[in-house]
Amino acid sequence: MILMKKMLAVACVVLCACADGVEEGTMLEDTLAMEPAAEMITLDDVAGTWNLSVTTDQGDPVPPLDLVATSDPSGWTMVSPGRDPIPVAVQAAGDSIVADAGPYSSLIREGVQVSTHIVYRLDGDRLVGEGIARYQTSESDSIVNLQVEGTRAP
Repeated sequence: MILMKKMLAVACVVLCACADGVEEGTMLEDTLAMEPAAEMITLDDVAGTWNLSVTTDQGDPVPPLDLVATSDPSGWTMVSPGRDPIPVAVQAAGDSIVADAGPYSSLIREGVQVSTHIVYRLDGDRLVGEGIARYQTSESDSIVNLQVEGTRAP
């Protein structure tokens, strides 16, 4: 019954808008026009080395690592002490940088391969991101959500 009342209310709003001569889609266009435009990001905006702090959705920390970002998408790597650099495929998309790495040997699960997909954005002078880690395992925790925060290395 409540759903029916809500549907009737929406129908009334649409009919009233049409009756007042409002063209279909105008209200949506007006609403979208009020939203602030997101700033476009480029690889140049984030070029440099970032000290990353990564945690899982359970709050478990990932060992420290650096993200080496270049103006060229083929030059990105993740670096962790005592390990070879891990290549990262990136592309700028709107206000975000989409980064994919792997498979590579996990930093937290010994002997397990992992691939990561992280979407980064600039937030002031920080590089923040959310993503997932996909572990090559048949266990129930094969996908883990990640939160990332980075600061520019001095």
